[in-house]
Amino acid sequence: VPVAVIGDVHGRSDLLRALLSRLDAEMPHEAVVVQVGDIVDRGDDSRGVVEALRERPEIVVLRGNHEAMMTAFLD
Repeated sequence: VPVAVIGDVHGRSDLLRALLSRLDAEMPHEAVVVQVGDIVDRGDDSRGVVEALRERPEIVVLRGNHEAMMTAFLD
């Protein structure tokens, strides 16, 4: 099974959405997509990144240190 691994997105929903579109066009349907964390912080649209990933429940999303810091702050 093909696997695509997406690294630190850091709030760049524009780049994430472009990459997901490209993966949809180029990867087989059965491919596994994994986001390895650090989806929030630094960029202009952390919320947009979270929303984009929530729209795609088939993507495995791992929590990175930026998400851990965010949830610790919220707690």
